Amino acid sequence: MTSRANMTLRIEVSLPDGTTGFDEYSGFYISPPDQYNFKVDRRINSAGMSRSYLLSDSRGNGDINHQPFSTYDKDGDRSVDNCARNHGGGWWYNDCTYSNLNGQYNTDEFRYFSFQPFRAFKTSTMMLRLSN
Repeated sequence: MTSRANMTLRIEVSLPDGTTGFDEYSGFYISPPDQYNFKVDRRINSAGMSRSYLLSDSRGNGDINHQPFSTYDKDGDRSVDNCARNHGGGWWYNDCTYSNLNGQYNTDEFRYFSFQPFRAFKTSTMMLRLSN
């Protein structure tokens, strides 16, 4: 689906106290099966987020850009441990991660550092659309 056209990714997150935020990224793409690598070009819109821990970063050990999808039974991350097994769900891990929207609910494993590091989220949503 993402390989057909230029896509925009929008991530919305909220805390139990009602605090919300969102990020939008251009150039969203998931590679064909076997790796399902995650890719975004750059952040194009944001509210309630920090300027750190962007999904478009690719220099740090926790950055997910260009990483394959990793699960408990298909460890594709760069860590010596299995990040999906240790952090509660499949995700685009690197040497584990600054984000994990598939982490265990109501724990700090359900995270998105650009929003609120180490806070238990109430909700997260990932949406995609064709770019203009």
